[in-house]
Amino acid sequence: MAVRYRRRDDGRAPSRIHDAVRVESLYVGALACVAAFLIAFTFIHENKTDAALRRHAGLTVRVLAAKWHWSFFYPSGATALGTDVTPPTLYVPADTSITFELSSIDVIHALWIPLTKFKRAAYPRVTQTFTLSFHRTGFYRDAGECAEFCGLLHSAMRFNLAVMTPARFAAWEAGARP
Repeated sequence: MAVRYRRRDDGRAPSRIHDAVRVESLYVGALACVAAFLIAFTFIHENKTDAALRRHAGLTVRVLAAKWHWSFFYPSGATALGTDVTPPTLYVPADTSITFELSSIDVIHALWIPLTKFKRAAYPRVTQTFTLSFHRTGFYRDAGECAEFCGLLHSAMRFNLAVMTPARFAAWEAGARP
């Protein structure tokens, strides 16, 4: 600043054109518009995320992450257990709100289902709750995986996804009970 506004050799006062109030006001206004846009964008997308975190009436599936497999437990007593070698299949009815209760028994994992563009961390001794819906029926091989490095067999920690009609799901659940 001392160099920029120093007194000139001919004795004239320093130029104040760089301190124009209008230019500064426009600059502040532009920054305020950018900040307002970012805040509005954040709130709009946070509402979508918050909707996934609310409980909805429907099916509740307990998801347990462990080195290096997934296990799914249904309220009826049906289970889908995975091993280090064989990935389990997550069975869900189509067009139904499914509340997931996610936890880990050993280290931090992350349930990632690219089909739904959804990822949630699984922490030991903490239960994360979120709600998802699946709309297209079908069987999806390796539809989900662990997205948090959890050890040597992390890359094999995957699961399949079977989205069925509600009637077909009810038949599967009745046959899968112990």
